[in-house]
Amino acid sequence: MKTKLKILGSLMVLFLAALGAQATILLQDDFTYADGSLTNVSSGKWATFSGNAGGTPVSGGVLYNGQNYSDDVLAALAGGPYTSSSTSNYLYFSFTLNAQALPTNSGGYYFALYGSSVGFRSRVYAFTNTAAPGKFRLGVANSAGSPATNTTDLSLGTTYTVVGRFLLTNSTATLWINPVSSASLNVSATDATTSAGITNFSFRQPGGAPAANTTAAGATFAIDNLLVGTAFADVVPGSVNPPTVLIQPNDTNVVAGSTISFTTLADGDGPISYQWQTNGVNIAGGTSATLTLANVTVAQSGNYYCQITGASGVTNTRVNTVVVSAVPVPPSISTQPQNQTVTAGDIASFTVVAAGSNPLSYQWKSVSGGVTNNIAGSVTGTNTATVTFPIATLAQSGNYVVIVTNAFGTNSSVQVTLTVNPPPVVTIGNLRSRVDNVNYAPTNTTSFFTTTGTVTTYNNMTSGSVNYEFFIQDNTGGIAVFWAASAANNSLPRAGDIVQVTGPLAQFNGLLELSPTTANALTSVTVLSSGNPLPAPQVLPFDPSVTANPAIMEALEGSYCVASNVFLDATAPTFVSGANFLITNSLNQTFDLFVNANTDIPGQTKPTGPVTVYGILGQFIAAAPFTSGYEFTPSRLAEFVGPVTWTNVLSRLVRRGDAPTNTYTESVLRPGEKLVMTVTGADPAGGSVTVTPVDTGVLSANSSWTTPGAVTGASAANTFTFQPTAADAGSNYVVTLEVDLASGTSTNIWNIYVPTADEQQVVISEFFANPTTNVLSHAFNPLGRALDTNSTITLNDQYIEIANLSGSSFDLFNWKVNNGTVIKKTFDGSTSGQTLSSSNYVVLFGSPTTDLINPPSIGQAFVSDVSGGVALKSSGGTLMLHNQDGHLIDRVVYTSSDLSTNVSSMSRFPTINDGFVPQAYINTNLVTAGAQYDGGSWSANTKVPAAVTNVVLAAGNPITLSFTADPTLASTLWQSDSVTNKFHVVFGQQFGSPSGVFSVTNPPPVPNKQFWFITTQ
Repeated sequence: MKTKLKILGSLMVLFLAALGAQATILLQDDFTYADGSLTNVSSGKWATFSGNAGGTPVSGGVLYNGQNYSDDVLAALAGGPYTSSSTSNYLYFSFTLNAQALPTNSGGYYFALYGSSVGFRSRVYAFTNTAAPGKFRLGVANSAGSPATNTTDLSLGTTYTVVGRFLLTNSTATLWINPVSSASLNVSATDATTSAGITNFSFRQPGGAPAANTTAAGATFAIDNLLVGTAFADVVPGSVNPPTVLIQPNDTNVVAGSTISFTTLADGDGPISYQWQTNGVNIAGGTSATLTLANVTVAQSGNYYCQITGASGVTNTRVNTVVVSAVPVPPSISTQPQNQTVTAGDIASFTVVAAGSNPLSYQWKSVSGGVTNNIAGSVTGTNTATVTFPIATLAQSGNYVVIVTNAFGTNSSVQVTLTVNPPPVVTIGNLRSRVDNVNYAPTNTTSFFTTTGTVTTYNNMTSGSVNYEFFIQDNTGGIAVFWAASAANNSLPRAGDIVQVTGPLAQFNGLLELSPTTANALTSVTVLSSGNPLPAPQVLPFDPSVTANPAIMEALEGSYCVASNVFLDATAPTFVSGANFLITNSLNQTFDLFVNANTDIPGQTKPTGPVTVYGILGQFIAAAPFTSGYEFTPSRLAEFVGPVTWTNVLSRLVRRGDAPTNTYTESVLRPGEKLVMTVTGADPAGGSVTVTPVDTGVLSANSSWTTPGAVTGASAANTFTFQPTAADAGSNYVVTLEVDLASGTSTNIWNIYVPTADEQQVVISEFFANPTTNVLSHAFNPLGRALDTNSTITLNDQYIEIANLSGSSFDLFNWKVNNGTVIKKTFDGSTSGQTLSSSNYVVLFGSPTTDLINPPSIGQAFVSDVSGGVALKSSGGTLMLHNQDGHLIDRVVYTSSDLSTNVSSMSRFPTINDGFVPQAYINTNLVTAGAQYDGGSWSANTKVPAAVTNVVLAAGNPITLSFTADPTLASTLWQSDSVTNKFHVVFGQQFGSPSGVFSVTNPPPVPNKQFWFITTQ
């Protein structure tokens, strides 16, 4: 059942008036009429204002209105019109609202106060365009169509109490929804309007004037319990409303003898009384909303405020300051402006401090040849105490003065000088140093700098038709230049142009830029010369320890770089515009390459095989810190130079383990070993190519190119041969070959190191790639931890063993272990005992650094530097050991088939120069971290396997070899094609009984000779 508020005409008005002199009900209606049109059933209380009469229905004691109805109706307010001079300062209204349908007219207002001389005021709008789906909102405007929105989302079928106020003194409207008191959340209109003469309250139909509709069907809103009064409590009966200040008094500064006045206005439960105070003392007679003081004296200077008391509380206005000067005081200057020296583009300013009777006015002027003129150009504050030159120009250098004026005189400051120096000429490296060391963002983006560099890009590297982006480089670094709004007025500098650029620093998604703009005459791009060679490219870093170092990468960002002998990700066969893909070097290290949409690269077929790529090191990362997101960006297709292919063939190997045929750019050779490297250059476009060895002056006398000079042809090849001797030990040789094509030049570099005699005795001796969770296995917990759990075994128990059989000890500082992709350990001296002693070992294991609470018990064990551990792949991989100078000492390449099907480590057998064999083949010790394969220390002699003599061989396919096995030892099968050649291990195992049988399927075919023997150890 609906509960209705019943107010019975003048009797209730008199009753409310008795409660509070300021509280008056001006209009009340609960719409308890017979069903029909409001204007017909209300006995003349409501009249049609516009539209088709009879279109606002009442049904069941509820008023319905909406944009589908026909007329606007209004009812008179008792005692009107209400203006700013009325006894009451406010009009309040309230009604209940229940939405039957969502409003579809976003610009319509449904409820308002009305005056025939001013139109509609305090307009209440309903709309959906800012509300959540299925919801609506209300807003309020003083008189215009730009309401301030109450951000509460309202629902269909829910009843809300809507309360409005119209402040007659300044025509400001305020809106509440479901308020408890006047202090509840509200919103006030901000549009400007004129003073009002309010006579009516109106219900409007913003949809226009369709045919009359006298039923509730199609209504937007159901309305009830309308109240209009002069106080908040009139329209929200029972509410408690402490006084609220609506108008605050202002500060005043006058001279003695003046008349001053302050005005405030408050709202709340009446009666409202005012008491003005100064310095905490009541002012006699100051009991109205306005305080007027005539013929003021200096003694009346002080702080004034008004204490406001209502039926429900007390509040104070803000404290306003009154300054009364003794006599009229002409301007005086207490602080003169000071000379300024700045750089073009910087902010410059002059400030004066003046005193005197207010108001003071200021006029800054320029002085030239004894003539003063108002300051022109881009200057702010010329009529204030501080004048500012936001972007100082060379033309603004000169003399300036400020004239201070009030009603009693004028005063001029001393003449001051602004000196604007040209932007400093700096190197690109200097520009790159002007960033903070946390976010690597520029610390100054307003000052201008001038720098000179060679353009290193071939196309506009930004999109659109109004801006240019290109890169320049000098011998200290490279940087992007973003030349704004230049395309219509200038030409893009070409690769090889030497340009001078003036502008401020900026950054775009981490990329440091110099940012000239044609909109500022202080900035510029000037081509000094053309056709110059590009600077020598920097080597693009792939090493994760480098790419993760922002100090190194930021210094290299913007530079012209080269990635030699890399492979392109062929997942997509053509270059995809605006996309990144990986390029991979010979160490399987990767780097992001970005395909710039503004170049000729997108859509082209990617070259296959190793290529050399030139481009710019850029960066793209959305948020600080700008310490990642580096990307390599070629500026044209011709910067993919290749393919250049080469093949390394190793022979006469002293130590096995490396790939005998490979395409590495880094090799290790021991005296007596031989490398033959054949390099072929071919132009992808089908043109002629020239390959030319570069004489670096440091190659070994034991090495040579087949052709020392240039070789030219459609497919030009040259061969490098090197077989070092003991005289080469300790030398690193850089082999360089230049490949010239019509589209560009590729410089290809290979490093070959011959270890010292002692380094030749340092070897990767064992590795364990496939740990077991079987606690019964001899390979479980190979490092002797106090606790080894299944959750960490696959990470913790992998290890790499390095042995030293030389007579010298090695300080491992800066030695590195690499798994072919990532540096897993850099010995940095942070842990004691980082020494590889003579006839001793070190073990690198896989625990993260946070797991050292459970360390290995074998000693000489060092944890990997990365959380992924040593990450030995069961699918095959590469192990590399580099010395303190970064030279390769040993490399091991293994495949998945090399790993034993049984869980065991891989060890060199039978000597440290032999290849790797699963320990399950050669010994019952499945893992021997820190020891030789037989469990003996590295200072002991290597155990020699014992021969088995009672072998019976049955030829065929398979071949079977039967023998008496020792169940306590491992038995190993060896094979060779010649009795004089080196035998190699084929298989091995531990037999559970004396009946040992090896079976070899598909043995070497005839006429190959087959020599076999078996050992135990």
